[in-house]
Amino acid sequence: MNKIHYQERKKMRILSLLSLSAFLLTWCGCGDGGNVPAELRNLVPASVTVMNGDQPMAGIHVILSSKAGQGVYACNGITDDKGVTQIQSTRGSFTRKGAPSGTYVVVLSEPIEVPAELLSQESDQDLPPAAQAEKVRKLDEFLKKNRIVPVVLMTASTSPVDLEVASGQHANVIIDVTKYR
Repeated sequence: MNKIHYQERKKMRILSLLSLSAFLLTWCGCGDGGNVPAELRNLVPASVTVMNGDQPMAGIHVILSSKAGQGVYACNGITDDKGVTQIQSTRGSFTRKGAPSGTYVVVLSEPIEVPAELLSQESDQDLPPAAQAEKVRKLDEFLKKNRIVPVVLMTASTSPVDLEVASGQHANVIIDVTKYR
């Protein structure tokens, strides 16, 4: 009985020390929160919805590209089954929900599984120029047929969609890709 009582007291002491250590790490800023870059501390909730007419588009990668060179961090997300992504910002190893205040160009990309025979191979260098050109033509044709996101929305220099992120309000934009074909 004495041995059991001693083991229980020992477990309680260890648990108390672990709890105190966790509290001190958090309070002192030695945990994850203490090293968060300043620009990731005051993020504004932001979301982007991507539709194809009345159908939501899942799996679309959304990137917010700063219009004013606001910093070297990534603001992005991937749309869910409802076509919505909650934007996250990343700097170094830190990722937080939201985006810093500012104006962004919205860029979209989609995963497309390209058949292996259409992808560039090292052996393509040995093909005659006409065969190389034919392979490029077939790849372009495949992408045009299978791509849903219009090319204009795929680069920051051509995308006409902006998102204004302002402190104190949720930023949101709905993009219907059919309007950009």
